[in-house]
Amino acid sequence: MIFKMVPLALMLAAPAYADDIHDPPFAIGAGLQTCDSFNFMKLKFGFDMELHSYGWAQGYMSALNFSTKDKVPLDKPDDSRKEMQFLSAFCDRNPNAEYMDGVLQLYQIKHRNAAEALSNGHATSKQPDRD
Repeated sequence: MIFKMVPLALMLAAPAYADDIHDPPFAIGAGLQTCDSFNFMKLKFGFDMELHSYGWAQGYMSALNFSTKDKVPLDKPDDSRKEMQFLSAFCDRNPNAEYMDGVLQLYQIKHRNAAEALSNGHATSKQPDRD
């Protein structure tokens, strides 16, 4: 029961931030970096940087899915590599975008595919291609 109240509590708390003079972001962490910054850090730190950012992406997509009335199963055991490639390719194509933009695009694809799979009687979802 308490978990169902968390998204509501977060939504109710959001207007309090709107009046703050510093306008804090509605999210924190690795997703707020630009794709250009992600690309640079990926070159500098390699797979560890991608894994760190992808961990943030998984948490963000889980929170989005958890907060919607249309929850769907988002992951299969072999999804991680394909999703990391999707986000990396997104940032390669869109260096001026934010990493979070790619995460939101990935989430929309995953949610749509999972919803379609469920409506067709399948419990798992088709994952996005790299491009």
